[in-house]
Amino acid sequence: MKFRFPVVIIDEDYRSENTSGLGVRALAKALEDEGMEVLGVTSYGDLSSFAQQQSRASEQRIAAQQRAQQQQERASSQRMEAQSRAAEARANAQVQAREQQRAQAQARASEQRMQVQAREQQRAQAQSRAPERAPMQAQPQQQRAQAQYREPPRPTNQREQPQPRQQAKRRNDKDHPQPDGGGG
Repeated sequence: MKFRFPVVIIDEDYRSENTSGLGVRALAKALEDEGMEVLGVTSYGDLSSFAQQQSRASEQRIAAQQRAQQQQERASSQRMEAQSRAAEARANAQVQAREQQRAQAQARASEQRMQVQAREQQRAQAQSRAPERAPMQAQPQQQRAQAQYREPPRPTNQREQPQPRQQAKRRNDKDHPQPDGGGG
C-alpha cells in the first residue's frame, strides 16, 4: 500500500553546507526518489509559516472550487430555466395553433351552415312559388298529353252514316222536288 502524505524534516542544518546538512538533504532526496513528498525546514517557525501558506493556498483552492461550483450551478440553473421557457413557449405555440385550427374549423362550419340555410331558403321560396306555377305548368302538360294521345280512326266497312243535318236536307229534297226537272 502506498500512502500519500508529506514527510516533514525539521533540522537547523537543513540549508547549511556542513556534513549534517548534506546528510539530511541526502535522506530527503532518497525519500523523494521512493515517491514520497518531502518538506524540509530549519525550525518550527518555518514549519508554521509553511503550514499557514499551505492553509491559505488550500483555502484559496477551496474558495476557487466553490466559486466554480456556484458558477456551474448558476449555468445549470440558467440552462434549466431556458429549457423550461422554451418548453413553455412550445406548449403555448401548440395551444395557439390548436386554437387557430379550432377557430378555422368553426368558421368553416358556420359558413357551411349559412350555405345550407341559404339553400333551404331558396327551396322554401321555390316551393312557395310552385303552387302558383303548378296550374300553369299542368295545362300545357295536359294539352301535350292529349295531343300525343289521339284515338286512331276506326276502320269501318260500312258506308259512313250521314250527319243528322245532311239527313234532314235529303228529306226536304225528296218531299219538295226542284222545278228544273232534275229530281232526286
